[in-house]
Amino acid sequence: MKLNRNDLMNYAELCFWEFGDRVKHWITLNEPQSYCVDGHGRGSVAPGRGGEGDPGNPATEPYIVARNLLLSHANVVNLYRQRFQVSQGGNIGITLGTKFLEPLNSELHDDIDAALRGLDCESTSASYFEPSFLPRLMINTSAFNMFGYLIRFMEPLFSGKYPNTMIDNILDGRLPKFTEEESNLLKGSYDFLGLNYYVSQYATTAPVTKVVSSLIDSKVLEQPGWADKTDHAKTIEQARVDLERIDYHKKHLQSLLDAIKQVDSSGVRVKGYFIWSLTDNFEWGAGYSARFGLIYIDYKSGKYTRYPKSSAIWYKNFLHCNKPKAKTKNILASDQTFQASDKKTK
Repeated sequence: MKLNRNDLMNYAELCFWEFGDRVKHWITLNEPQSYCVDGHGRGSVAPGRGGEGDPGNPATEPYIVARNLLLSHANVVNLYRQRFQVSQGGNIGITLGTKFLEPLNSELHDDIDAALRGLDCESTSASYFEPSFLPRLMINTSAFNMFGYLIRFMEPLFSGKYPNTMIDNILDGRLPKFTEEESNLLKGSYDFLGLNYYVSQYATTAPVTKVVSSLIDSKVLEQPGWADKTDHAKTIEQARVDLERIDYHKKHLQSLLDAIKQVDSSGVRVKGYFIWSLTDNFEWGAGYSARFGLIYIDYKSGKYTRYPKSSAIWYKNFLHCNKPKAKTKNILASDQTFQASDKKTK
């Protein structure tokens, strides 16, 4: 495993040497939980371990992989800070993916507790926890779906150790420990934190025997981001009219603005908002069957011609209509102009 960490450091060092004069924001890893869970827990992506009929042990490997990814990140950050940061003047961090958990009943203490614990461990299979922990965790659609991992990765970056809920409740020593040297290396190993967020779920108490079920709209769960399922009967012009995506990002941006203005009266320090994604792309196991992009790509013709969707026109107008000087404008102001602009592109 240490060899893998060295490989990443060698790759990062080459990138710092070649691009550090121009690149000022570095992300060591993007959504590391995907490698842990999908690669070693469900076997749905490379290296394809842990799924039914696949090699590997989903009870232990995701934890081992998570530890090695955290240490790989910390080593790369340490390399950058020691050898490149002063001369290049850049920043380095990590991007984590998550979902948010709300208590099903905000007045019920056990539901609040379930949501908080769920954010710590985010959907780990119940069989990996002490029995007393089970009734307070009912948050997912499958026996093993650790999509989020937010606190699991963030806490070691803050304190050098895993959250207490994991330390106290994960069975059989399956959670690898950090040495004191490793813990010190992890602490504060970021200049910024990136956050990819997709969906929200409700958390509630449940008997151990109750089947764990999802409490969110399955359409949103299956299509985070926003993805359009490919409809081969649609023409290109029809596929470009993606009003649901506009509504999705509109609401997200409004909520982001509310967070900037309201949280703790001082607001959240948000540096940027990146839409996933700029163009349609090859999406993990879904291939080309899910379209996330603001730009439509014609795969059938073989020429891969690109066409702006309605969402691309809306977002362009949003950026122009909501410049800092226009403080009184509503975040939805660009609605009035995107349809007219869309016609001009056809």
